[in-house]
Amino acid sequence: MQSNMQTQAKDNDTIPDISLQKVESFLSQHNSFCLLDWLLSENIIAYHDYENWRYGKIDVLQENAGLSEKALQNTRTQMQKISQSLGLEADQQELHCWDKTQAKLLKFSSNTQIHHAVTAHWMRSQDIPQMDLFMDNTAVVVENTLHHALSARDFSEAQKLLTQLTALNAKHAKLGVYRDLILYGEYIAKVENIDAADIEAELDGLALEVTPLAKEALGMNARDFLAFAWRRLSQNLQVNYQPGGSNSKLHPAYALIQIPDWNGAYTLLLEDEALAHNKELLLYFAQCCEQLKLTNALVFAWSKLFDLDPEFAETSIESRQHPQLWHQWQDYWEKFEEAPAQYFAAYLMAKNAGIVHHKIEKLPLNSNALSAMLEALSIEIIDKDMVKARSIVQQVDPQLLGIYFGVRGK
Repeated sequence: MQSNMQTQAKDNDTIPDISLQKVESFLSQHNSFCLLDWLLSENIIAYHDYENWRYGKIDVLQENAGLSEKALQNTRTQMQKISQSLGLEADQQELHCWDKTQAKLLKFSSNTQIHHAVTAHWMRSQDIPQMDLFMDNTAVVVENTLHHALSARDFSEAQKLLTQLTALNAKHAKLGVYRDLILYGEYIAKVENIDAADIEAELDGLALEVTPLAKEALGMNARDFLAFAWRRLSQNLQVNYQPGGSNSKLHPAYALIQIPDWNGAYTLLLEDEALAHNKELLLYFAQCCEQLKLTNALVFAWSKLFDLDPEFAETSIESRQHPQLWHQWQDYWEKFEEAPAQYFAAYLMAKNAGIVHHKIEKLPLNSNALSAMLEALSIEIIDKDMVKARSIVQQVDPQLLGIYFGVRGK
């Protein structure tokens, strides 16, 4: 399956265009837009690589991510145009190594222009913290620094900053929240191993209490603070996970998805023998494939979902949490309104015939219709025998043949 990952890996020499709407969305939620955060949110840079870079294990993140200077210069130019359109100013920020034994500033790119463009926080002028003779914003600056300390997992520094903030404004509404986040951070940093009996309670506490608290108080900085907690939980679940359990959230991949570390979650799920028999794990796997843009693996994941539990698969798509699939789902019903829902998987196969070169052996298909479509595509693509390919799907169901003809046009 490693070859499948390599074959379908996205070309990091090209970066999608930044939309004005995306920048405005970031601004409305966080009062700032950072290209580095956007590259992470689009999975153009894997969070695992970013995390290693922040700990000083990678010297230059651009080189490790395989992003070309030409592509990044194009992104920089787009950002400059958007900033002019929205009246944004760049607030340059230094990124320090999270490993305190390495007293160094981090370098995203060897190109200074690119480094500054990618790491800058673009803000509306009124949102940039300022110090002047008429307004004392010391508390604002200290609070922002506190946010960065928490995201850097530097809880001793965060405690010092909280003490400063308390001295500046003893009635600050979030003092208690910051105190709780620091205490939680100190706890998970000190207690690396979780007793098996306590794991579910720790997961619930992180998901239901800590996560909403951190997101509300820290904004964008919550991502790195929470990632530390989710990775710790995933590492403990890898030791204590009980296959066949009723709570799929206790799978170590679930914790990685919350970070999100799509590559890590994908690998854990693919290694699990239960993947082919557990619909929740298959849905996690499909989500990873969609985010990693692994089209062939995504088709196999949804095919197996429809093979295992058509009703669950249909409900999952109808939830509209999978935009890429939702549009194809609509197209399917417009073209084949009389066909059964399960044949949507056959439709996906026919549209992505290249899957015959990237089969996932761990996801065997039991459905006669889906197996027939896969076999027919193999005969069409590999053996070039169209007559035999048509015969195979027709023997199963004339409607299946209609889908084959409707998509393949042969």
